[in-house]
Amino acid sequence: MPQTDTIPTGWKETTLGEVANVMSGGTPSTEVEDYWNGDIPWITPKDLSDFRGVYITRGERNITNLGVKDSSACLLPTNTVLFTSRAPIGYTAIAATPLTTNQGFKNIVCDEKRTHYKFIYYWVRYSKNYVEKISSGSTFSEASGSVMKSLKITLPPLPEQREIAAVLSSLDDKIELLRAQNKTLEGMAQTLFKEWFVKFDFPDVNGRPYRFAGGKMVESELGEIPDGWRVDSFASTIDILGGGTPKTDTPEYWDGGVPWFSVVDSPSHTDVFVLKTEKTISKEGVDNSAAQILPEGTTIITARGTVGNLAIMGVPMTINQSCYGLRAKNIDAPYFTYYMTKRLLQKLKQSVHGSVFDTITKDTLAGVYLEISPPTIQGSFEKAVAPIINRIKANLSQVSTLSQARNALLPKLIKGYLRIKN
Repeated sequence: MPQTDTIPTGWKETTLGEVANVMSGGTPSTEVEDYWNGDIPWITPKDLSDFRGVYITRGERNITNLGVKDSSACLLPTNTVLFTSRAPIGYTAIAATPLTTNQGFKNIVCDEKRTHYKFIYYWVRYSKNYVEKISSGSTFSEASGSVMKSLKITLPPLPEQREIAAVLSSLDDKIELLRAQNKTLEGMAQTLFKEWFVKFDFPDVNGRPYRFAGGKMVESELGEIPDGWRVDSFASTIDILGGGTPKTDTPEYWDGGVPWFSVVDSPSHTDVFVLKTEKTISKEGVDNSAAQILPEGTTIITARGTVGNLAIMGVPMTINQSCYGLRAKNIDAPYFTYYMTKRLLQKLKQSVHGSVFDTITKDTLAGVYLEISPPTIQGSFEKAVAPIINRIKANLSQVSTLSQARNALLPKLIKGYLRIKN
């Protein structure tokens, strides 16, 4: 692991195993009902795949005391640093409550007399790439317990560990606050969409909720709909645009100035927007592939492998062939399109009885029938929801700025290049 050329004054070199207890997790037998659906949180790497916070309280499943007793799972104390050790390596969180994990973790229980758990949390985040590099395995890479325990770490005195953690935490706290605001805002926007386009209580000519105020409803194949609406296909009101991938063995097609969206770039659903992508392509890459530059405001839906992730382009970008770009016809209504697509996904899941589908074809998207409102109502919704969605975008931009600041400070503070003075 990259280290400073000289040990900072007052810091000591040791190994992780000397200052912390590195513990694995386990999985109770899934065939024994008495092991499951208890009160003890049980975390898997999947639970951290979309997790963007610092502290985690629970995952998708819980286990019982008997499940802990009869398996290699162990109850970890609050403030344990969770670190996924395989498939993939490097997801990190702090236990906000006593919990358990499966065997895909190497969990770090700190010696409080020598280490501060938040400092260790940031240290393992910084060390992720190195741990991944030195890990091995025949089927997939795994960071073994011995690998984790042998990691060299240069520790500042405990008070300085706390100070370093406090600086980095202050940025993460602001990020979490903004994400919490976005969750509330996104809930407000979704509620507004349901009021207008599911309950049909959009404002009537007098500003009253249409259906509640006795607005005229007419029969359709999908049940009653407001007078002036129609039942039609998704494709009748939304353009469905494809994407592509430039040749990966042609360097000049890559690392250009055009963002290229793939499923790894999917934001949290509460963030709504994607502002940057992991990979970019060049104008030559666009010209020599099926990729096309789509305008800001286009809704993206992932359609293969990981299906149904949605985002709105915060800037013009391209998409790969596992995604579709969606734009409303005859009206500039990106937010209506986004929430209309969310509703379409619910209908798709219902059509396959709630099972997980691995692919959504263009024909599948195009052929779903929905209640279609007049463009004037779509435009009115766009104006009503815009302040909410624009606040989400502004918050996300702040999150990006704060994340960049934290990421820039992290190695400098952890390696002792930058010291905190009282």
